[in-house]
Amino acid sequence: MSQEPIVIALIERRKLGNWSQEKLAASAGMSLKTYQRIERGEADIKMSQYRSITRTLKVTDLDVVLDVV
Repeated sequence: MSQEPIVIALIERRKLGNWSQEKLAASAGMSLKTYQRIERGEADIKMSQYRSITRTLKVTDLDVVLDVV
C-alpha cells in the first residue's frame, strides 16, 4: 500500500515536533506496531486513531488539510 497524503502530512508534523514514533504512539494510546503500520501505509488509519494523533500533535484538521494541499 502507498501512503495517503493525510498520513504523509501527519508524519511531517511528527518530525517537525521532534516526536519519535514510540513517543507519539504511546501518547496517542496505540501500540508502536500499529502506528508504524499506519506510517508505512500497510494499514488504513481509523478516525479514532487520526483524532488521537492530531490531539497529541496539537494540530487541527485545518492544519492537516493545508499541509496536504
